[in-house]
Amino acid sequence: AFTIILYVVLRVKRPSFKLPLRTASRWVYPVGVVAGVLQGALGLSAPLSITFVHSIQLGREIFIITISVFFAVMSVIQVPVQIWLGLSKPSIVLLGLLALIPCLIGLPIGDYIGKRMNAAVFDKVILALLVVLAIKICIDAIAAF
Repeated sequence: AFTIILYVVLRVKRPSFKLPLRTASRWVYPVGVVAGVLQGALGLSAPLSITFVHSIQLGREIFIITISVFFAVMSVIQVPVQIWLGLSKPSIVLLGLLALIPCLIGLPIGDYIGKRMNAAVFDKVILALLVVLAIKICIDAIAAF
């Protein structure tokens, strides 16, 4: 949560900050491994993955595709492993698949809205999402005590 807030503060103070693609290329594998560990252990890789991809500033379309592929791959790996380890049941996976129906209905609506949103607004929405994720992590950590 602290790292996310630091990144958001950095972007608010320096909106032009961008992680160079060359640097991101060197960090993509370590970040991917850590995100995988976080997803496997806590089910929570979004704060790291979204922060990392957002810092590269690839643009709305490439950001969405990159994050979508990342989460799809995570799910394709995580769901069978959880079933195999007895951490989930096929009935829970079925509920997750049924939840895709409203998602599929909402995607075109979100795409319509997103295409009419300028880059600065999209950037602020992602930063706000990161703040919400950081707050949730803090609340969950406090509740665990």
